[in-house]
Amino acid sequence: MKQTNKINSDNGARFIVDRLKDSVKRVLKKINELIFLICDSLLLAVLKIIPLKNKKTIKKVCVRLDGLGDAIIFIDYINANNKDEVLYIVSNLQESFVKNLKNVKHYFVIDRVKFKINIFYRFKILSQINRMQCDEIINPVFSKEILLEDSVVRFIRSKNKIGVLGNLENSSPFFNYIGNKFYDQLLQINHNESIHDFHLNHEIIKLTTNSSATLYHSSINLDTFFFKWGNIDYSNHIIVNCGSRKKSRNLPEIYYYKIIKYILSNSSQKIILTGHSLYEKHICNRIEEKFGDKIVNLHGKTSIPDIFDIASSCKKVITNDTFMVHVSNMLDCKTIMFKKQSITYNRFLPYPDSFPSSNMKKVFLLNDDLYNNFEEVFSSIDTLLES
Repeated sequence: MKQTNKINSDNGARFIVDRLKDSVKRVLKKINELIFLICDSLLLAVLKIIPLKNKKTIKKVCVRLDGLGDAIIFIDYINANNKDEVLYIVSNLQESFVKNLKNVKHYFVIDRVKFKINIFYRFKILSQINRMQCDEIINPVFSKEILLEDSVVRFIRSKNKIGVLGNLENSSPFFNYIGNKFYDQLLQINHNESIHDFHLNHEIIKLTTNSSATLYHSSINLDTFFFKWGNIDYSNHIIVNCGSRKKSRNLPEIYYYKIIKYILSNSSQKIILTGHSLYEKHICNRIEEKFGDKIVNLHGKTSIPDIFDIASSCKKVITNDTFMVHVSNMLDCKTIMFKKQSITYNRFLPYPDSFPSSNMKKVFLLNDDLYNNFEEVFSSIDTLLES
């Protein structure tokens, strides 16, 4: 009994310490945001009195400083625009994807981490974009941040600044209120647990472009939007993306062994391992050591175009990462996805039934039910292996 009480006491103490750490981080984040906003205001005042030199004029600017997966499911918006008239301001996470899109001619890259913590880099970027002039600038990010998208919109000279009335996932009510003041127009789009981000993006397309594209009228062919290269045939391979950057979101390593052993025992397929994080690297190396020449370990060796090229050829994907899910859904690959149980609504998974697909898309939640009855995963693998 004493030992049980001690364990409960230790767990309670750790919980309190974790809560205190989170509180301190939130306070420091707010202080950092406030300081940077004040510095931004001072810089903007100085830029207004300095003669404008080397100005860049373009009809429209679109700001996306979020993650790579978000950019991929935004492809319909890009395809709805005239590439000669639009400049895309994107995060460094999206650069290798955006620069290979056929319908992107002008883009400007911002390192999102440095932009939020390095005042010298921030001032340099803000001074550069302040020379941009456009008829319209749009920030379609639903979970916008005051120090990212809002600040960029604030500094660009535009006749019409458009944003979205989104959620507070990356902001507080106070900073969201301030950020909203930087826009001339805020789009109010219905968004709840039953609405996928594809629907959100489609509404933005209808409200901000002249496109008459219908929602999910057909699956997307790689050649129609991406500069594709590479002539290797991967039709006898399966992509296995072994996790994501956060270990807590990943399928335990032992189950990857079970999956790969089952595939190799029941087919002639080879396994392509992909990923870029350090956590994934260790798993990929151990899998390669265990299963030998049936494994093609491409961890850290693939660019974004490479991933699209391989997925377009093999059409079979097993992943624990939403980026790879967006790729496989766009190219209509057979897909098995492992996803952490979320307490928030699902903006990205599962995909809506209206999305065009002729292939299996199976989502498994990471919980005890999955681990205790892994046979259902093997059954889905059987479907994936079918030609």
